[in-house]
Amino acid sequence: ENAAVSTASATGTIVDDDAAPELAISGGTATEGGTIGFTVTLTGSTSQTATVDYATVDGTAIADDDYATTAGTLTFVPGETVATFAVTIADDDAYEPEESFEAMLSSPVNATLAIRAATGTILDDDEEPATLSTRPADPMLCVGGDPVEIDLAQHFGGTSLRYSAASADTAVVTVELSGSVLTVTPVLEGQATLALSAANGSGEASIELNATVVTDPAELAVIETAFARAWSHLLAEIVGGIGDRFVNPDAAASAMRPATAPTAPARLDSGVFAGGSPMNGWDRSTAFGRGTDILDMSRTRPLTPARSRPGAFSLATGAAGGSGAWSVWGRGSLRRHESLGDQDLDGSIETLQIGADARVSDWILGASAAVSRADTNFRFVRSLDVCGGGGTGEGVLETELASIHPYAGRKVGDGWVWATLGFGGGEAVLKRCVSGRRTTSDISVRLGALGGRHRVGTGGRLELSLVEDIGVLRATTGAATGPIADLSVSISRARIGVEVSTVPRPHQTMVSAWARTLARQDWGDAVEGTGLEVAAGARLRIPRHRFGLDASVHTLAVHSAEDHQERGANIAASILPRDDGSGVRLTLAWRRGARSDLNRGTDDWLHESRVGRTDVGQRGDAYLGYGIAARRAIVQPFASIGTATGDRLNQRVGLRIQLGNEQRRLGTEISVGREERGRDAEGFFLIRFDARI
Repeated sequence: ENAAVSTASATGTIVDDDAAPELAISGGTATEGGTIGFTVTLTGSTSQTATVDYATVDGTAIADDDYATTAGTLTFVPGETVATFAVTIADDDAYEPEESFEAMLSSPVNATLAIRAATGTILDDDEEPATLSTRPADPMLCVGGDPVEIDLAQHFGGTSLRYSAASADTAVVTVELSGSVLTVTPVLEGQATLALSAANGSGEASIELNATVVTDPAELAVIETAFARAWSHLLAEIVGGIGDRFVNPDAAASAMRPATAPTAPARLDSGVFAGGSPMNGWDRSTAFGRGTDILDMSRTRPLTPARSRPGAFSLATGAAGGSGAWSVWGRGSLRRHESLGDQDLDGSIETLQIGADARVSDWILGASAAVSRADTNFRFVRSLDVCGGGGTGEGVLETELASIHPYAGRKVGDGWVWATLGFGGGEAVLKRCVSGRRTTSDISVRLGALGGRHRVGTGGRLELSLVEDIGVLRATTGAATGPIADLSVSISRARIGVEVSTVPRPHQTMVSAWARTLARQDWGDAVEGTGLEVAAGARLRIPRHRFGLDASVHTLAVHSAEDHQERGANIAASILPRDDGSGVRLTLAWRRGARSDLNRGTDDWLHESRVGRTDVGQRGDAYLGYGIAARRAIVQPFASIGTATGDRLNQRVGLRIQLGNEQRRLGTEISVGREERGRDAEGFFLIRFDARI
């Protein structure tokens, strides 16, 4: 029997239930000049060797410029799980922003790629150069207002910046840096260039700003008001001085002449002419409460009576009241004003006028010269909307002016009408209290006025007159820095009223008095509205006892302008030497109101104006001398002392020598003294001359 035999086979497959090994790469960061290490990690187990290739790829960083090109293969033997490679970073001196590149894995063997790329970050080791990112606004400031702060860090970019700032004109603005904060402080009106910069080791950035400093509108307004107030007083004084020339022109020609003499002797004096009296020939009394010769009442000759005013003198020659008569006259005055509120003003103006005129038929033709000085202290509330910060500012405005005033008047019925023009120039000085800065400017003034005086009735020793006048004035300043530059003010004033006066008669005791009431209308920049002026004066003379007393007051009784005030007062008493000038001389005086640099006697000429508030309030003075007769000369040693509100004290000792007699004489005075005010003291030496020929 036959049998068949066959053979069969089969394959068994083993499937690994473990995951394939994976490769992952991670990057790093380094500064220029360093290296960045890259780490490749193998996860999972294998009994075989695994390999993977790597290479760098440009990003924002460029191979060979920013880093070294790097490539290679990493091998992982069984049991090894981590391998690394490094990339060298280039180093340069130029600032560059942060840069990066990548390292890529490829061609894995016995592994898969889980993370195939990683980033290398390059940090620059150089400073970021300074750059201007935004331009700051040009500072706009005002004098006395708040400073402006600018944070330069918000406008400049860069690392480790150093800031600097400078003002091209520190008289206009000053600058100060605290870290990156710049403070710009205003000083004076004008423009200044500010140079700002930021710098580090990589470079510098700079910019220029234009800083502008303007006047606070509130300050400008108060200064314009103070300027206008001063010249409104000047207008009043010029009108008053010339108007008084027509009080009684027919009698004025003989007012200063003794009845026993055809003419009075002419007199020249380097001191202040003040206070003429129709009762006693030449009278040097001052209605201002000062003077080394307050009055001369030694002579008792009968005199021709006529009208006079405190604070004025007149010397007439020629035929009394007739054509060809001429007169020399003078007038000193003090006016004070105050105003409260947002514009707080406190000031005064002193005016000295000297003139001459001649009578030609029914006309009087003449001219006068005036010197004026005004001091006004002001305070104002700062403008919040312009200067910010609020608060107050203050300062002093001082003005000086010399002017000429030709005038003419004509007799009309039982009165006179007159007209005058005027022009002059001077200087204004502004002192600001906070900064202590002074600015100056020239002044130009033009004025014109018309007036009249008409006697409307007499009764016994009283006389009633109608008085009227109207005047206009325009004052301007020139080019300057600050609020006193290019100022222009216009002032107009009209008055009408009555005056009651007495005419003194020669007697052992003589008294003259006058009173005046005037309705007033003001227009223009100084003050606007209606008001009522009241003034009165009195003068007592006792020749037998050589005693004299002068007093006068004036005030703006009411005015429609809110808080506007004008007033003044003075008094002086004297014991006089004998006819020949020998004997005791004692003078005591008191004044209420601002001191007058122009209307004072010899002692007061020694006082210098100081920065700050003008001396106001009460003032007292005393003078003691003893005249010794020697042939035709009188030698008088003397001592004087004066005090005033504000701790001011003036002490003086000296010698007066007079040659001749009351009709013709030559005198001189030599003195030394000391003036004290608070802690300040000054010594002085004075020589003074006077003559009568």
